[in-house]
Amino acid sequence: MLDFSADHIGFVAAAYGLTGIVLVGLIIVVIGGARAQRSALQKLEGDAASRRRKPVRAEEKSV
Repeated sequence: MLDFSADHIGFVAAAYGLTGIVLVGLIIVVIGGARAQRSALQKLEGDAASRRRKPVRAEEKSV
């Protein structure tokens, strides 16, 4: 347990607070990056589907 009557309690509380803020920030960045990657992947998959060619039949192949 923390000794709240200690002289250095302000430093300890600030360290815990800063650590919490950094962790929350990192979680937000990771989730935002994952969403951006998912969105970019969906866009690329949509573009690839629209660019697919129909298979060429044997009669249409040029020899």
